[in-house]
Amino acid sequence: MAVPVALKYCGGCDPGFDRVAACEKIKDAAGSSIEWTRFDPSGSSSVLIICGCATACPAEELDLSRAGKVVVVTQEPENPQSIVEALISSGEQND
Repeated sequence: MAVPVALKYCGGCDPGFDRVAACEKIKDAAGSSIEWTRFDPSGSSSVLIICGCATACPAEELDLSRAGKVVVVTQEPENPQSIVEALISSGEQND
């Protein structure tokens, strides 16, 4: 059964890498293990936030208090599979 994960991008004001390409790599690594959804502030079990720089504005500005797990990507992922594992495992992770 696929784990639902909400996907949220930053606004892209100062991207240091191609956020969409990074997301595609993560999605490819996830295969059918993750069901991608839109971010819902009223509650998401897991949230992947892809930020173009280390400032990570959405991680600071969004109410993530109802999110079960949050993974923040602020640079080109070297190992997309590790991000997938963080999303489907327990706990909070920042990469």
